[in-house]
Amino acid sequence: MHDLPELLQTKWLGRVHEHHAELGSTNDRALAWVKEGAGAGALVTADCQHEGRGRLGRTWSSPLGDIYASVVVQPAVPAERVGALALVTALALHDGITEMCPTLKDRVRIKWPNDMLIARRKVAGILCETKYQGSRMDAVIGFGLNVARTTFPASLANSATSLALELASTTPVPTRARVLACVLEHLERELECFDRDGFSGARARYLAVALLGESRSVPDGRGGRVDVLVDTVAEDGALEGVTRSGQRIRVRSADIES
Repeated sequence: MHDLPELLQTKWLGRVHEHHAELGSTNDRALAWVKEGAGAGALVTADCQHEGRGRLGRTWSSPLGDIYASVVVQPAVPAERVGALALVTALALHDGITEMCPTLKDRVRIKWPNDMLIARRKVAGILCETKYQGSRMDAVIGFGLNVARTTFPASLANSATSLALELASTTPVPTRARVLACVLEHLERELECFDRDGFSGARARYLAVALLGESRSVPDGRGGRVDVLVDTVAEDGALEGVTRSGQRIRVRSADIES
């Protein structure tokens, strides 16, 4: 990542940067850095993580060769709207990936709330965490993006992929620094739009690349689950769909199963 500064086109995001060869978790380090005084835009990256994690405490496989990054932001939105940060981050990842790898444009999709898929295999994930210091809210947006790896543990072999695996053998795989610089440029724009308009400002573009029109298993509010035909994402970032009985369901931040 030594060449990231010369590739960055952002105004404030990633301009303060801390890189580690090895780290437990970039999110954990970013959260600690906030306590030490890190401001909006601070970026933590690592070549590998030993305790990488995703939503709901799931492990994120983090060997050498991929992107592991966390940024500190201070959203100017009410607390109830912060959950949509993962959605605008997903949009930035989508746009960064497809700009750097245009041959993948028709195959990259967002799976609500925080997964990036290429041909239905996961290529990136997002984890947003918040802390309050007095009345100020600091948020850490972490994301992992599989860039160069070509093998996965047996448990992920049928569900994960990377840019290297999806690009044609004649197409060079972009470097981590180039991909990250592009993603950060898109993310800065999305965050500024989010502060101004909330998720509603990005919703139409999000829907255009989101994985919709499929049945998903969602919580039913009574401790069970119900199958829902997903048809949209609302202006507040909630997933919406219809059950087989015709009941309309909204889900904000619960676990979604395929």
